[in-house]
Amino acid sequence: MNDALLLIVVAPGAFALAAVLVWASPAVVATVPTRYRLAVALVSGLLAVPASAAPTELAGLDVALRAVFAFVVTFVASRSRSRPALIAAGVAAVAAWHSPLHAVALAAAGVMVAVTLTNRRRSIAVAVVAVALVQVALRLEWPSSPHGATAMSAAVVLVPVVVSGLRAAGSRRGRREQRLLRRGAAFVVAAGAGLSLVAAFAAVTARPALEAGARQAKAGIAAARKPDPATANRRLEEADASFRAAARSIDSWWVRPAWALPVVGQHLRSLRSVAQAGQDLSASGSKVSTAASVEGLRIEEGQVPVDRIAAVTPAVGDAVDALERAITKLRGADSPWLLPMFDRRVAAETDRLDDALGTATRTHQALQVLPSLLGAGEPRRYFLLVQTPAELRGTGGFMGNFGEITAVNGKLELVRFGRTRELNAAGDPTQKRISGPPDYVARYERFEPATTWQNVTMSPDFPTVARVVGELYPQSGGTTVDGVLALDPAGLAALLRVTGPVRVQGWPEPLSAKNAEKILLHDQYVEYASSGDRVDFLGDAARSVWQRLTSGSLPQLDRVARSLGPAVAQKRIMFASLRPGEAGVLESLGVAGEMADVDGDFLAVVAQNASASKIDWFLRRSVQYEVEVDDRGALTATATIALRNEAPPSGLPPVIIGSSTSPPLPMGTNRLYVSLYSPWGLTGATLNGEAIPMESERELGRRVYSTYVDVPPGSSGALVVRLGGRFEGVAPYALTVHRQPTVAADEVTVRARLGSARVVDFDGRLVEDERVDGAGGDD
Repeated sequence: MNDALLLIVVAPGAFALAAVLVWASPAVVATVPTRYRLAVALVSGLLAVPASAAPTELAGLDVALRAVFAFVVTFVASRSRSRPALIAAGVAAVAAWHSPLHAVALAAAGVMVAVTLTNRRRSIAVAVVAVALVQVALRLEWPSSPHGATAMSAAVVLVPVVVSGLRAAGSRRGRREQRLLRRGAAFVVAAGAGLSLVAAFAAVTARPALEAGARQAKAGIAAARKPDPATANRRLEEADASFRAAARSIDSWWVRPAWALPVVGQHLRSLRSVAQAGQDLSASGSKVSTAASVEGLRIEEGQVPVDRIAAVTPAVGDAVDALERAITKLRGADSPWLLPMFDRRVAAETDRLDDALGTATRTHQALQVLPSLLGAGEPRRYFLLVQTPAELRGTGGFMGNFGEITAVNGKLELVRFGRTRELNAAGDPTQKRISGPPDYVARYERFEPATTWQNVTMSPDFPTVARVVGELYPQSGGTTVDGVLALDPAGLAALLRVTGPVRVQGWPEPLSAKNAEKILLHDQYVEYASSGDRVDFLGDAARSVWQRLTSGSLPQLDRVARSLGPAVAQKRIMFASLRPGEAGVLESLGVAGEMADVDGDFLAVVAQNASASKIDWFLRRSVQYEVEVDDRGALTATATIALRNEAPPSGLPPVIIGSSTSPPLPMGTNRLYVSLYSPWGLTGATLNGEAIPMESERELGRRVYSTYVDVPPGSSGALVVRLGGRFEGVAPYALTVHRQPTVAADEVTVRARLGSARVVDFDGRLVEDERVDGAGGDD
């Protein structure tokens, strides 16, 4: 029964029933004998046992407190006059709007209207209503409310009937009840004040030790990162002692009784949890510092210290366990009774440890697989794929160069480097076959990737591309490989941030992190347009960066990881293993460049260069995605893809602004094969305002719609795709936006509405995959 029906039926029904009973039986409004009041109060106490109110959050004590509270308040309130009871019932009916006993509150209000109209001061009906009000007050629930709001509302509900009941004691027995209640209240207040003073003293005593422990732990981790294990262990031992001292202050026998005090007890237990969390971390001492000292590892002369990595991996696992225990304790300290300032500090510390746990967990996963990936136990061989988004493909770009990397017990060597056309020419073209994945073959076989390696990277999912490379490379003059590493010029720029600038023979300036992208994506095609030196330049550039990576001493591994992290997140560097156990770990670490699973809504715009030129240096894309889901779950969506071609019509070499199509395109024209990936059905599409058909296929577990788009120089094209379906996700609405690593990041705008509520409102540059959800608020 919904709230409107409750309001229409329950309160008037209760009013009518009470009115009939008053008319039929005057005993309903008779004065209540004390023995009946005691019986009613006892019933109220028993009914309070399963209630949700938890003033101390100590389960057994809260049951007892609820029962005693309900007994005493009901016993007093059962003497209340009818008018205060009517006021209390009216307040309860409003306060309990979203609570499980809303119907009970409305019924109580209806009964009190009928009783009040009889003009009786006290009655059996009032006693029964008192039971209802106490039960409602103990079970108030709101979807969202300010700190302590339900407790304050419960007090507002009960105060009128309690005050009226106390004032109504006119007999000698009633005055004796008043004295007992006053003495009981005085005892409770005095005991509470004394325990509060004890708690305050314990907190003041523990605070310096907690702050000292935090400082010492921070200093210990910092020393481990240098690395300085002796100082790290000493500082962490000091932190352990400080946190133990803080825990003893809060956990002392003379402080324990204060734990039973509502509100105060929650703060004491939270302080103890903070102390124990710090103790868990600092007590790990050498394990935590050993884990942090992983960051002191470095690559020397192309040799990764796999033995040291294997040796410290268990310690890193222990550090992960320590962090998990600490976070569990801090989350156990959470309570709605905590003061906002204290609650924010506990939440901030929990968030900080959550971040640290995420980093430590990823580090542990990486360290577990890294020795085997680096050839510890058995040699490994990897295919190096150098791609350029100046000529777009699904995973980022046309593959211009390839190589082979061997890893033997941590020693890395580039044993082969060449141009893609060597792979096209090698092997028997009539015998080359790609057997899978099936959706790759179904979508891309017509582009002949088996004999045209430039098109191998057409899938937007890099693990799929890696599987194709692993099958095709032995048929193209290569050997079996264990995985595939992909780099584009932005990835090489990230490597140059690690190695420093390198000189490439024939180029007038060093290749650096600042200029590598522009040189490799544009300038070299201008400089070497009329000669074959461009082939040598690409090879020399890649080999120069590799030589710097594998000679001399690189920075510490943590600095290398931080330098390469953004390039990995942006899919400028991708690494996929062809061994199933390792492949999943690399995907969970976010280094494999996979297309995310559909979880809720999904959007991907993937363009492939169809003019066989390096014109995508000038391509700029923006995507606007608008979604509406009505109350029945029917979804409509519109994706507007704007493609701007900033290339000039002349003045640059044909390799940049020309084409290899037949017939040739006008100079400066960019022809793109554009695909949109979505879980929804296609309902229509237009290109520059004209209705067009689109290919409809399936790939990677979702639908994909494709068409060719020609964009003249200095012009824009607008592809609008309309979609529809049934949204069966759970609120809040969530959308995953896949990033294709283009030269310039896409500008993306998302507007999504569920009914009248705007649940997603996103504007930004798509530098990496985005998961957008939550809310932009209601309009």
